[in-house]
Amino acid sequence: AAAAAGGRGRGALPAGWACGVVGRGAGAGMEAAEGALPAGAGPAGYQALRREVFIEEQAVSEAEEWDGRDEDAWHVVLYDAAAPPACVACARLLVDEGGQAAAVGRVAVARSQRERGVGSLLMARVHELALGRLGLLSLRLDAQVQVIPFYEKMGYSLVPGEVFLDAGIPHRKMLLKN
Repeated sequence: AAAAAGGRGRGALPAGWACGVVGRGAGAGMEAAEGALPAGAGPAGYQALRREVFIEEQAVSEAEEWDGRDEDAWHVVLYDAAAPPACVACARLLVDEGGQAAAVGRVAVARSQRERGVGSLLMARVHELALGRLGLLSLRLDAQVQVIPFYEKMGYSLVPGEVFLDAGIPHRKMLLKN
């Protein structure tokens, strides 16, 4: 119900692609949420993509990117088996202690996949995990200002407040309620 509302629908993955979940509840490795994961799928894939997007492209410092919270998080990743390195999109979900809300962050899409609907596919899978499988009531994120319209299409609303800098990049707080 909620997953289909407000632009949060699923959408089919392209042929040869797979979605995986890494982290809390996924055991020691990765579980396929959809499709067949390529050999070597796992943390190294999303870490390489985050390095490419945040550290190299956006000049985020190593210390800010690798904040020590990855082991406490769920990671949703999209893989294209035909495009090594195979991880083409990823996002991190940090569930609050009370288990009713979470922060979405580290949302990255490979440069070659932007403006092709990959971000929407990724966020639909994040919503399925968070609002469906985990039964969370709300998600919050700090959106880079230039992508606020994307998150609004995904059902998020701006939280009252000012623009703030995170890693030197202007952001606004946003919220999605289930």
